[in-house]
Amino acid sequence: MTLNKNITEEDIINSFVEQILSEDADFQFMSEDEQAKIYGIYQLLLTAVHRAVAHDNVYPVVYANDYNSKKVVENAISNVKHLIPEISRITVSLVH
Repeated sequence: MTLNKNITEEDIINSFVEQILSEDADFQFMSEDEQAKIYGIYQLLLTAVHRAVAHDNVYPVVYANDYNSKKVVENAISNVKHLIPEISRITVSLVH
């Protein structure tokens, strides 16, 4: 989705994630692999949230590799859905 000729949804989300993580002291102490993984998770989840909020007919699916990850994401959604009700349309599925 292009918001204008120069800025895309991905650009906005990437900028937001970079800002959040640059302010997180713990993030700076992680290995490059851990940082890349965390960055990807933030990007994925914020993209799902943005699409659920921006489009009434979109029901994002987030895939988790293990049960604990699935529960963490479901709990995060549950804790925020009173502020952003649209995110209750996000489904978290477990894949092996």
